[in-house]
Amino acid sequence: MIKIFILTVMLVVVLVFSMQAYAELYYRGTDSNGNRLIYNSDFNITWYDFASARDTWQNQMDWVANLNVNFASTDYNDWRLPHTPQPDPSCSHQYMSGGYLVSYGTNCTGSEMGHLHTIELGNTAGSAGFTNSGDFKELFQSHYHWSVTDYKNPDTGKAWAFWFDNGIQTSWGKDNLDFYGIAVRDGDVPQQTIEPVKIRRETIDGNTYYLNFYYETLQEAYDDADDEVNPIDGNIIQCRAVLLPDDPIINFDINKSVSIKGGYNDDFTANDGITSINGSIIISDGTITIENGVVEIF
Repeated sequence: MIKIFILTVMLVVVLVFSMQAYAELYYRGTDSNGNRLIYNSDFNITWYDFASARDTWQNQMDWVANLNVNFASTDYNDWRLPHTPQPDPSCSHQYMSGGYLVSYGTNCTGSEMGHLHTIELGNTAGSAGFTNSGDFKELFQSHYHWSVTDYKNPDTGKAWAFWFDNGIQTSWGKDNLDFYGIAVRDGDVPQQTIEPVKIRRETIDGNTYYLNFYYETLQEAYDDADDEVNPIDGNIIQCRAVLLPDDPIINFDINKSVSIKGGYNDDFTANDGITSINGSIIISDGTITIENGVVEIF
């Protein structure tokens, strides 16, 4: 096939090494409702990326107990709210309450939500401290998420909760109506065949979040890229090391800045392979940056 390149704007090729990784998190695919399942190998648990409507602790417990997720033609109904161990020496604050050592505050990496916030996603505590959501779409809510764990034993009418926006773990009365529920289950699920291209979009509504959107083709990803930002702020298109299922001609014809990185493995945790495109790329507007020299066009 003859390759046709119409270069009416700057094409920048940057040969640098790049890696986008989220520690020990693996996107497994979406369920029958389009919600994501994400495996955490550190704790050997699978997150269901869906935040239920805000409600009391007991209602969230009932919701998760009755949750059925159909994923890759299999029903999973063994979900629970995330666990918060007590005591947890990793927490910033420790104190004795009624003969029990209670752990709260920030950096609570012993809890499943605290570990996800700080270790897997690499966020830091503080006001608006949630800047990286990885493959999650439902975690940047400015409200607490309930934990399955009572405040202390015996039950005092309180349960633990976690606020992803600032990385704080604390206890609240179980009758509070304003907290989300997010489901998790023990163990892994099979890797589903998933899309070969994604955009790592960094800027959402004036705030910096690291969200990932998945696509079947490079053309779809390019078309959906935000034309208001530059490659440093967002529109980083990452491609798996496969032959992309694009049309023979890919048109980059919009006034936007896009960075394309190829050669990623299935989990987008390393990019030392080659992404192949069987066809041509026509560039008639905007700026395209190709990094790593791992996008092969033939």
